[in-house]
Formats: sequence, C-alpha cells, structure tokens
Amino acid sequence: VMVARASNSNPACQKLIKQGKKLLNEIWRKIIAKRKYLTVDFFQDKSFDRLRWRMAVLTEQLLKFPGKRGVVAPSVMADTKQKSLLKDDAYYIRKGMKENKIVFANLAKNGFNGWQKSSDREIALKVVKDKNNRDMLQMTVNVDYQVDGKNYLHPKKKQYPIGWPMIRYSLANNHIKVSDYDFFYCKIKFSSNRDAVADNITNLYFGFNGAGKGASRKLDLGGAERTWGTVQIPTSDKKFASAHTLILLPAEHYYPDKTKITFTISDIGFVKFKQPFIKEIKVQDTIFDTDRFIEVGIAGYALSKGVKNHYSCEIKLSKNGQKITAKRFPLTENFAATLPVSNLIPGQYLLKLNIYDAHNRLRSSAQKSINVIKGIK
Repeated sequence: VMVARASNSNPACQKLIKQGKKLLNEIWRKIIAKRKYLTVDFFQDKSFDRLRWRMAVLTEQLLKFPGKRGVVAPSVMADTKQKSLLKDDAYYIRKGMKENKIVFANLAKNGFNGWQKSSDREIALKVVKDKNNRDMLQMTVNVDYQVDGKNYLHPKKKQYPIGWPMIRYSLANNHIKVSDYDFFYCKIKFSSNRDAVADNITNLYFGFNGAGKGASRKLDLGGAERTWGTVQIPTSDKKFASAHTLILLPAEHYYPDKTKITFTISDIGFVKFKQPFIKEIKVQDTIFDTDRFIEVGIAGYALSKGVKNHYSCEIKLSKNGQKITAKRFPLTENFAATLPVSNLIPGQYLLKLNIYDAHNRLRSSAQKSINVIKGIK
C-alpha cells in the first residue's frame, strides 16, 4: 500500500507514508538480532494486537489515496541499519562490570590453573594473552573417529573412539554455590578447519554436574569464526544449588571426523548484581485513549534482594514534562502492577520507573515511551 502510493504528491498521503515508515522502523528496532534466529515471543500478545491496529488504521487511511497498479514492494522495508533499542543480558553484565554493580566469581584466576582437561590426544589447553595482557584460555579439539582419546578424568570407564573430550572446573573445591549467582557468563570465539557453511553450526555443551534437570545445555555458537560472542546462562534457580562441577564439552559427534576447532575463552565466571536493577519495563508501548489502567512489569536482576530489604518501585506517567499520574508499590520478585489512568489525550507519553531502597535512595531507573492512540468507544 505504501509503495504503490510513494509517488503520490498529496501532502496528506506523504505524511501517512512517513508515519508508516516510522512504525516499521519502530518494530524493527524492538527486535534483538541474534546469531541464530531462535528467539520467540518478540512481542506480548496485547502489544502485537496494538501494532496490528496501528498498521490497520494507517492502511485504511492510505487506501483513500490513489496508487499505482502492479508495484512490487521490497521484502524488507525497514531501515536495517538502525540498531535495536533493546539490550540483551550480556550488555547489562558488561555494563555492571564497568560500573562495579556486580560481584564476579572469576574462573580464570591464576592463569586458569583450576581447569583440567580430559585427554592429551583429543584436547589441548593453552593460556594466551589478549591485547590488554589479560589471560585467555584456548581449547583446541582434534576430532578423531578412529582413535580413542584415553579420558584421564574417568580412566576406569570404558572409552569410545567417538568420545567426549572436555575441560572441567571444580565448583565445590572453590566454594562456589552456583544458585547464589544470577548468571554464568563468558566471552567466546572459535576458529576451525571447516568451511564457512559448516561454521554456522558450532555446538558446545555447558554442563553443571550435580545440578537438577534442565541446568546443563548444548548451545550453538555458530556464525563467523574469530568473532567474539557471549554466553550467559541464568543460574539463580534452585536446581543449580547442587552443582559441583562445571564442564565445557565439545563432543566429537558434534563435528565431522578430522575437524580441528579452537575455542578461545575470556572473562569466564559467575555474576550477580549487588542490588535490584531494571533491565526493561514490560508494558504495552501503544495503548488506547479509552484504557483505564496500564499494566506494568519489570524484567531485571536481583529483584528478590529488594523484597528482603523493603525496596519500593515508583511508576510515573508524564507528557511533555508534566506529571499525569504516579504511584508507588512494594518491589516484588515478579513485579506486576496496574497504574490507573483516565481521559488520556492521544499522543506521546513517558513512563518512568524508579526503584528506591528502604532509605528512599534511588537505586535503579528506566523509562519508556508510550503512544496513546484513539480507540473504539
């Protein structure tokens, strides 16, 4: 509809086309780009309905203007050069490290000397330096389907030619209780003797031995080799409480015979936020002027610490710098609140959340723009 009317010189039509392009870019920027397109539930159901409503209204208005027939629209109309508005967990972990807002249990201390490898034949370990002279661990795996790797970690067990080369770190010996932390985190990149197509699937198993069901997982790190990525696995669930050993396992059956692959690992450890921190305000970014309340939630870290220490959360709605309404609620681990509203005039509003401690000191803050549109009365 937009493309067919791109050459229409009517100012009202061009204004609608401009609004349509802005909406498409707004949707694009709310999607977090992933190495692998596995993300689901980009938008809550109600938010998606409101986006469809906005597109339907624009389409209806545009159809009032004549357009060219036979015009083919491009497959992607958003400006893909615009960056996502949303940040993933890795962004906030790195930010927390820089701002001293997290506790970091470093598994790379003393030149990675707490790590053990399972075999000399299948796996090699080497400590190398980054550009800032910090230690990184290189794990090189030589896949061999014919020759057994002689696993030193389990010498009495029957071995197999297509085996499970691994490295491991004793959490118990280093007094690390995994469930006390918010995430396992590391930076990682790989290089291999495979072609670029094969590199798109690069599996590595992260095991938490002793933990409950579902704690360990196989992750696909595939993509361009020699490109840094991050791994962050939430660990605060009680199923991680009994984990006693961390293993990194590039199983031989993940790769073709004679594959040689090197993983370089940096900043590996467990992280926890010192105090409640807002990652994202969970709210519909488009509401109707007929709505009588706004549902608000928080995606964040260490919210349970706020519950124990009597933190509170203030929700404030404003327009053009003028407060419309505000209300304070006790902070809960799964925070959800409704902010009463009435007689909202269509336009742009700002929703702001502030978390305060028991002494009324501001500890975390976030804001989000909300678009109020005309609804059906």
